[in-house]
This record gives sequence, C-alpha cells and structure tokens, in this order.
Amino acid sequence: MNSDPEKNPENNPEASLMTAYGQRSTDLDAAADGIDMLDSIQIDPVIKEPKLDDPLMTSVKIGRTDADDRTTTTTTPETSANSDGGHRGSDDPFEAFLHRSRARCTFRVQIIQTLVHGFLSRHKQLIKRVLLVGVLLGYILYFCFAVWYSSSGALIIIILTSLVVLSVTHKLVMRRWGSIIKEKCFDPIGGILASRQCRYLRWILYAVLVIGIVVFLAMDVFLDVRRLTSFFGMVTFVTLAYVTSTNPAKVKWRPVLWGLGLQFLLGIVILRWSVGYVFFRFLGDQVESFLDYADEGSKFVFGDEGYLLHRMAFKVFPSVIYFSAVISIFYYWGLMQYFIMKIAWLMQFTMATTAIESMNAATNIFIGMAESVVMLRPFVPKLTKSELHAVMTGGFATVSGSYVAALVEVGATPEHLLSAAIMSAPAALAMAKLSYPETAVSVTRTEDDVYMDKTPARNVIEAASTGAIAAIKVVASVAANLIAILGLVAFLDAALSYFGSRVGYPELSFQKICAVVFWPVAALMGVEIEDAGKIASLIGTKVFVDEFISFKDLGDMVRKGEVQERSAVIATYACCGFGSIAAVGIYIGALVSIAPQRRGDISEVAFRAVINGNMAGFLTACIAGVLYTGTSLMNLPEGDVRNSTLLQNYTTTENITSTLFN
Repeated sequence: MNSDPEKNPENNPEASLMTAYGQRSTDLDAAADGIDMLDSIQIDPVIKEPKLDDPLMTSVKIGRTDADDRTTTTTTPETSANSDGGHRGSDDPFEAFLHRSRARCTFRVQIIQTLVHGFLSRHKQLIKRVLLVGVLLGYILYFCFAVWYSSSGALIIIILTSLVVLSVTHKLVMRRWGSIIKEKCFDPIGGILASRQCRYLRWILYAVLVIGIVVFLAMDVFLDVRRLTSFFGMVTFVTLAYVTSTNPAKVKWRPVLWGLGLQFLLGIVILRWSVGYVFFRFLGDQVESFLDYADEGSKFVFGDEGYLLHRMAFKVFPSVIYFSAVISIFYYWGLMQYFIMKIAWLMQFTMATTAIESMNAATNIFIGMAESVVMLRPFVPKLTKSELHAVMTGGFATVSGSYVAALVEVGATPEHLLSAAIMSAPAALAMAKLSYPETAVSVTRTEDDVYMDKTPARNVIEAASTGAIAAIKVVASVAANLIAILGLVAFLDAALSYFGSRVGYPELSFQKICAVVFWPVAALMGVEIEDAGKIASLIGTKVFVDEFISFKDLGDMVRKGEVQERSAVIATYACCGFGSIAAVGIYIGALVSIAPQRRGDISEVAFRAVINGNMAGFLTACIAGVLYTGTSLMNLPEGDVRNSTLLQNYTTTENITSTLFN
C-alpha cells in the first residue's frame, strides 16, 4: 500500500476532494468550490441518516485508516458531526441545519489547516531567514538609537552585543574554515613547539618569565612588609606541595608555572589595574543587583515585610533557587557549555593539562562539585589517579555560581568573590599536578575524548523549573548542615568552656583553638598582624565546619569593623572553596555512586585532594596579598557602583565608561 499522502487519497482529505470533482490542483479556491458542494447533502427524516448521493461524500475519509475501513462504515463530515454530538439524525430541520453547518465548518477548517501547513513546510527555511533578518535589522536600529541617545547609559548593551557578535563570528569562522586554520596554522605551530630545539627555547622563556615576575615582585613589595610576607607565604605553600608530592621527580612544571602565571595575570587585572577593578566591581554589583530580584518572589510567598524577619530562610535561600533557575536557562541555551569549553581550551592550551582536567576546572567555576559529578559520570571509571586527584582538588578549591549568590547575601564582597572563584581554578590545577604528578597514560587528553551533554529540557520554562527544583536539594543540604553543625559547634564550645573552667580558663572555645592552630597560615598570607587571630579562626571554621559559616562570620566582622580591609579581602580569597571535612564525605559518596569500582582510588586521594584544595585557596590569597594595595590608591569613579544597575539611574555608569575608555 502506498503510504504517501499525496498519492493515497484515503489518507489525504484534500486530494480526495479534488479527485471527486476531477480537480488535482491544491489551489485554495478550487478546494473551496468543492467544499460548497457539501450543501447537496440531504437529511432523510425517516432513516435519520445522511444520504450520500454525492460522489464527494463517498470518497472523502477524514482521519481513517485501512483497518478502520474494514471494521467500520465510511466516515463523512455529516456522520462525524452526528457521532460527535451524540445524534444519528433528527426530525427538526433547525437541528439538522446546525449539524450540517458544523460539518461544513469543520471540513473547511481542516482544508485550510492542510494548505497552511503545507505552505509553511515548503517555505520553512525562507520564513526563518525572513524573521531572522527582520529581528536583526530591528535590533541594529535599536542599538544605534540607544548608543546615539546615551552612549554611557548603553554600556551594558554595548558589552552584551560585543560578546554576542564575537561569539557568533568565531562560530561561523570555525565552522567554515576551522579545519583549514587547524591544518595550516595550529598543527605546524604545534609541531614546532614540540620539537627539541623549541623545547629548550621554551624553558629559557619560562626562566625569563619567572625571573621577571620575581624581580617585579621584589621591587614592588620590597618597601611593604605585609606584601613581602604574602610573597614568602606563596613560596612556602608551593614548596610544601612539592616536598610532599607523591613523585617529585615526575613533576611537570609547565602546569605549575602557567597556573601561577594565570593567577598573577588575573590578580593584576583585578587588583592592580584600575580598569579591571572597576569592571569586576561593576560586574559584582550587577550580580548583586540581579540577585535582588529574587526578593519579589520572596515577598509574594512570605509577605512584603515578613520575608525579612528570617533572612536566611526567606532571603538567602530564595536567591539560590532563583540563581539556579537562571543557570539552568543558560544551559538550555548552550551559553554555559560554550563558556566552559572555551575556558577549558585556554587552560589546556596554556597548562598542558588533559581535557577532562581542564573541563572540570572550568566547570567548577560555575557549578558545584556535587553537580559536576553528573557531567563526569562517563569519564570517572577511565580517569587515572592523578586525574582523579586533580578533579577532586578542583571541586574543593572553588565554589559554584549558585553558592556565590548565597555568600553574597551573607556579606561577601561580590567583586573579590568572583575573582577568587576564577583565580582558584588554575591554582587548583597547579597544586594538583605539583602534589600528584601524572605517571600513567590518560585516555581523556584531547577535546574529542570529552563532551558536555545538553539539557533534556524542551523549552525555557521547563529549564527554569528544573533548575529551581534542583536548587531545593542544595538549599535543603545547606539548611540541614547549618542546623546540625551549629548545634554541634555550640555543644563543643560548651564542653571546651567547661573543661577550660576547671583550670581557670572558661573562655576556651573552638574558635580560639582554630585561632592558635591556623595563626601561622593567616600570618603567611599577609593579613594584618592584629587581625591574624580572627582570620585564623575563620580558616579553621572553613576547614573543620563549613565555608558558609566562615563567610557569615566574616561578614559580621566587616560590618562591626573588627577587621581591616586588607585582612577581609585576603580572607575572602582564602575561604573561597568547598574545602571542609564534611565536603570530603559528600564528594566521596557522589563519586563512588557513579564509579563503585574506583572506591579504593577515590578514598585514597580524597584526603590529599582536600588539603591541596585548601592550599590552592591559600595560594590565591597570597597572590591577592602580594598585589592588593587598597582601593584608595586607584583612580576609581566617584559614587556607589550599585547605582549602575539595569533598572536604576546611569550616573555611575557614565563614570565607569569614562574610566574604561578615557
């Protein structure tokens, strides 16, 4: 049997209609002429059935199959209408007229739908192009008018448009000439760089780079004891990682040196270059302002004033849910995958780490270690122990984007928190490859060996809903941990106070013990000496309790003026990361659940990974301490950058524009 609807009139009502009257054309007028002949149908009041004296009604079968034809009678518009309405005919002429009219209308609609659908199917690509050109022309007109109306006020539009244009241009160029560029440019350059002569030259360049950085830092920090202390702290942490390495002879210094170099580059851009600092401060304030829109949902659910009565439950946690929904939408659009793969390519190109290590480090900037396990599911069974250690170190050294939202809400400085999350990614790889160098052959070395799945959501609404629901697990986990850990810490403080009071020291507490144990770490990072004890207690809280509580305590200290600005900035970098003891159990459980055959290897490298993850944070804090000179020395625009939000005035944005482009 012919299944083609155009050749099989039984499956095509329009073709059946044309056949009955000798019309093969699909023209709408011809179809309408045929439909008008439905008026010839007469209702017999005796037998109460339509008389099919017109050949049209014996040929048209709407929505029927061969199986239906063998078991049921012929379907006509009249009988279909009667069956739909539960009637088999009527003596009432008016009721018969209604049934006849409904049949004619239904049949006309079906014909029109068929014609419109066919037209859209045949010209789908043309319609898409016309709509795309129309939208593009409309946006160009809007963009030009916005820049003409207020170039400084259109800063956000200019930045977003530039990013989109660059991304689209890069994609089009690589799609059309990517293979040629790789064959003619990248492959020859890679061959030259891999040659023995170039290898010696590369080592000479590395030596010159290291010597240049050391000389620059020596001249830059020589007159500032605090920054000089941070430099010695950086050297100390790198030395400790090398001395405790599993195989010092196998250490490859390229990822280590490039990791430190990328950290310094990011640190200089953010902390020493006024334009970079203004940009990150502007970006941080935009993030903070963007998170404030979650308050509208909180007000609706908990009340306009009631939602502020319990800040943690009704303001902080809703921000996490809101931000998670936004991240999920970005995944649906493919934006997250694009940025993650580009950052991973940069790390792989510079640091020569494997594709899975680079992709995991880039992913951890945006999502947490628990969420990244889903992405790693196909690869964990194949990872070498060094790669497994690098993956876990990256998870312990960084925080996720949704968690950044919660930390900002409890008082963390957004611009420094964002820069810490970015700088910790190369730091984690550097410390991981220094402490656990690769001695096996990896099967995930190139980009072709790894991939990122697309979100299963079918539309934006489903993506947002999926992200919001996924955040419930994060919120519940944070809430449960806070309740349990704060209760345990309170009990521990009470017990320590009791034992301390037996010897005349009732002030003994967990924070005081951490202040003593981690005081050398805080001092090496270059905090103010008078603040070293307080920062040490924050580090101890981060390691043994939870980083969220550590940032909450830091926010309280800053609001009360108990720590100086330099100490608060360094503490922000040091405490950034899921490096608590509780996180070790969470990460081990997540990885073992997807690769139970690697249980022994995961447990073996976990303890070393959490130490190196925290040391990566300390290393980032040292670099921040070396480069940080205080915002008062920078040529910053006057006013509060928080005024330059999407829906508020653009006074400060004009100052930012003048700083960026003048």
